[in-house]
Amino acid sequence: MPRGGKRPGAGARKGNLNGLNMAATPVSSPISAQPSAKPAARASLLRMTARDEARGRKADELAALILSQIIAPASSAAARD
Repeated sequence: MPRGGKRPGAGARKGNLNGLNMAATPVSSPISAQPSAKPAARASLLRMTARDEARGRKADELAALILSQIIAPASSAAARD
């Protein structure tokens, strides 16, 4: 039985990138740092992030509108009963 290290067979399968998604592994640090080192790449990444956040806000607003239209008739019908 080997001493130290992880157990044989423990850990994610090959190709599983879940650890990289959280950016907590040392492997991902150099990968995520390189694009932001160049000003043009950094500006492009910031634009893409802002665009994605704007899309998320629009989706949240649309969902709130749809839910309010669904809930409002139901609550007014319940008030009439």
